[in-house]
Amino acid sequence: MRSEAPSGRFFCLDEFHNHHMSDDVLRERLRSIDGIPGVSYQVNGENVFVFEKLVQLVKQNGHNLESALDLVPKATMTAAEAIEEWSVFPEPYSREINKIDHSQSIYHPYFNAYLPRKYPDRDTCNADAARLLLGNPVEGEGDFVYRGQTMVLRQPFTLDRLPPRPEWDVPVSEDPSAYTHLWNTNFVRGFAPVTESLFNNVKSAEWEWNHAIAATWTYMGNPECSASLWPRVGEFGLEQLELKSMDVDELDPEHHQQFQALYPELSMLSPAAIQKAYDEYCESMWEYPERCDGFLYHLIVSTVSSDMSRDTPEKTGRLIAHALLTGSSIKDACRFGSEAQQYDTALSGLAYQVAMAMKFVAGDSATEGNEGHPVITFSDSLRLMRKAKINSVTAKQNNHN
Repeated sequence: MRSEAPSGRFFCLDEFHNHHMSDDVLRERLRSIDGIPGVSYQVNGENVFVFEKLVQLVKQNGHNLESALDLVPKATMTAAEAIEEWSVFPEPYSREINKIDHSQSIYHPYFNAYLPRKYPDRDTCNADAARLLLGNPVEGEGDFVYRGQTMVLRQPFTLDRLPPRPEWDVPVSEDPSAYTHLWNTNFVRGFAPVTESLFNNVKSAEWEWNHAIAATWTYMGNPECSASLWPRVGEFGLEQLELKSMDVDELDPEHHQQFQALYPELSMLSPAAIQKAYDEYCESMWEYPERCDGFLYHLIVSTVSSDMSRDTPEKTGRLIAHALLTGSSIKDACRFGSEAQQYDTALSGLAYQVAMAMKFVAGDSATEGNEGHPVITFSDSLRLMRKAKINSVTAKQNNHN
């Protein structure tokens, strides 16, 4: 896909920007006033202060900041009104809607758990959300209790839920590039499903697995490995990639000859199929062609069964290639890659959930009062992006609350 972009700097505005940023200056001024809670909501007894209600009242009052503090009582309401009229929801919970029967649940994302009730409609869900907002637990049976609230786990916190770990011969050593979810996480008591023993076992399993992956990645980075694999790439049945290239515009062959020259080993594929696969590898359209060994491992994964996860295709491709170079058949190497991907996904998911739970409990133990998240403006996000040198941000609309 191609388009002509104007020269110089330009800024794209959509409905998110126009709706939210127009009040950002007002939000920033209001949250800086002593006596005005700088949070999305704050529970006081049986009532709830809602920051966005205050924003509306100040706008209706001609943006008079001097009277803002006097309007706080008018921005305070019942829990039911806060939820139904202002989309407040008790943190850290979220509303989850079943796509099949449209029933609703109250979900705790840090524990990957639900409250022990399933609601037929929004109104019944809101009633229990209002109870939660005021600090009252929702009754029911579940798998564990946290701060008086019973919950039901979506998945058990156990290593038994993992598929068998595939084994291969690779020397493992300390590698700073081997990222793990639990590398900077300590065990915190208070979340019954994760005992200290389980925490240590998950942390150890993740360390060993990810360091084995890193060692294999390093080994396969040797140019001799890719040099011996490129002549064999046709053994993987690349012809099936032709079907995936049918939607490529054949009338735009600008780089076709370059792809053919750079990848003579792919003579079984049309230039359009090579370009389609290369675009998928680069995760963008119409990339300028270059010779890249990472593309080889992407191609290897592209020929394996379509149900394999594509979150880390090059990593899986390197594992398949390693098995092939160490004597496995194409069939056995692909099966090993598939099993490794399944184990990697399951272990990573478990370690991530353990890390999320531990960090939440650690932070929750220091929390005082019953209130929502700090008021953050879009301008705050842009400032943080500039500081962290981040070039883009994606905002997702949520119409469920």
